[in-house]
Amino acid sequence: DDPEIRRLLVAAARDRSNPRAHENSVDVLAQECRSGRVCAKGAVRNALMVALRYDRSAAVRQKALEGLQPYIGDDMGVRDAVLEALLNDPDPDIRTEAIGLLTPVEADSSVREVLQTVANQDDNPYIRNVSREFLEQVSQQIQ
Repeated sequence: DDPEIRRLLVAAARDRSNPRAHENSVDVLAQECRSGRVCAKGAVRNALMVALRYDRSAAVRQKALEGLQPYIGDDMGVRDAVLEALLNDPDPDIRTEAIGLLTPVEADSSVREVLQTVANQDDNPYIRNVSREFLEQVSQQIQ
């Protein structure tokens, strides 16, 4: 809860010169966000979105994605970062998890458009299938 500690964690999450400290900082911030304590809009959430979009480590991107999960329904920036991960992340596990996180916003037309694109064009047959199944569930719920 100490703002100075939080500032240091955010700085370490942005600094990739020490990979272990970087990954640990993202992990701590993600855990705090999942618990709902320190992830108000601002530096912490932004650090996780940057890690999700740009980090080279799949483990770091995974942790960032998990930390952002509670905010996908309320924050368009988080939703866009998750959709971007779904479209572009090289790790199929992260893309698959991103699909699962979209449940709170499944009725959003931009979410359905991205899922439709993935269902039709993704190189990974498993991810295409998961996207199709998700879209079918959404269609049944809307009817």
